Parts: sequence; C-alpha cells; structure tokens
Amino acid sequence: MSLDQLDKIDIISTNPKGEVVLHIADHLEWTLQKDHILLLQDKINAYLQFIESGQILEEYPTAIDK
Repeated sequence: MSLDQLDKIDIISTNPKGEVVLHIADHLEWTLQKDHILLLQDKINAYLQFIESGQILEEYPTAIDK
C-alpha cells in the first residue's frame, strides 16, 4: 500500500489488548514536507471516514464491540 492510495487501508490488526489498530505505511521521503504533510492528512481523513462510516465493521468484523 501507499500513502497516496486514499482508497486503501494499509494495515489493520488487533493488538494484544484486543484493540483494533489501523496503520499507515509511509514510504515517501520528507524532502517536500508541505506536500508530504498534506498527503498524510488526506490519508488520516480517509481512515477517519472508514471508521465513521462503519465500513470498518463490514470489512473487519473483528472490530465489532472494540
């Protein structure tokens, strides 16, 4: 996955405490910091939409009641 693939969740897992964790794979260089920060912000917003819409529960049923 990639930071600029806003329609993808890079990694989703459950930690030892049973909490659902969403990970962002950020392989890009920080040479253009402003652009990089904007991409990261867009990716975080996409993750929030994934959670708020309930899509996380459809695609990762383990997240129910977590």
